[in-house]
Amino acid sequence: MSLQALYATLGVLSLIAEIALFVVLIARRQYRTFPVFTLYIAFNLLNDIGVSALMVAYPPSVGRAVELGLLPLQYLLELGVLLEIAWNVLRPVHASLPVKSIR
Repeated sequence: MSLQALYATLGVLSLIAEIALFVVLIARRQYRTFPVFTLYIAFNLLNDIGVSALMVAYPPSVGRAVELGLLPLQYLLELGVLLEIAWNVLRPVHASLPVKSIR
């Protein structure tokens, strides 16, 4: 098996995993608990599909340039996911602490 075939196989498997995760988040209504994470998964899914379509339709350099241009938005979404996870972890701890301990 060549290295390109291995990369293609891993790319298809990761796309299937992203689609499955997005479907699970929507079907189990976890988008209410994790809205930023759901947005992040949707953004990555659309980004992967869109950049792949651009690379097929145009020279690969166009797809790479678009992908590079979308990196700041992806980084902001990743930061939002980190903050959302921290909030969901700290919120139950906050409820169990005594009233004046936060101050």
